[in-house]
Amino acid sequence: MARNTSVVGGLPPFRGMLRNIVLASTAIYIALVLLQAFAPDIAQSIYNAGILSADRVRHGQIWRLLTYALLEDDPKDFAFTMLSIYFIGSAVQERIGSRPWIELYVSSVVCSGLLGVAVSSLLPI
Repeated sequence: MARNTSVVGGLPPFRGMLRNIVLASTAIYIALVLLQAFAPDIAQSIYNAGILSADRVRHGQIWRLLTYALLEDDPKDFAFTMLSIYFIGSAVQERIGSRPWIELYVSSVVCSGLLGVAVSSLLPI
């Protein structure tokens, strides 16, 4: 049986668009944590502008379908999300390539956002 030479030290490779997504998400998370500590009003404004809100998406703020995936405020959620992207995404990226992987990732984020908007529209609160 052939060995998988792309795995180094038991961990999947950290390269391609996977690396870009994890590093960008980490930079955004650290920036928001620092803003929460030193400029909480600015941090709150950024969260308010980017979080997924069904009402606001229905009124034309479609960027929220993508930006909500970059805004984490809980360290455990952030760590779990990044680890999930790393372990699952690296296997998928190795099989299909970097460009198809980023297309799959972005379309999954947008479709999840659309599903969230649709479900929240159907459920009266």
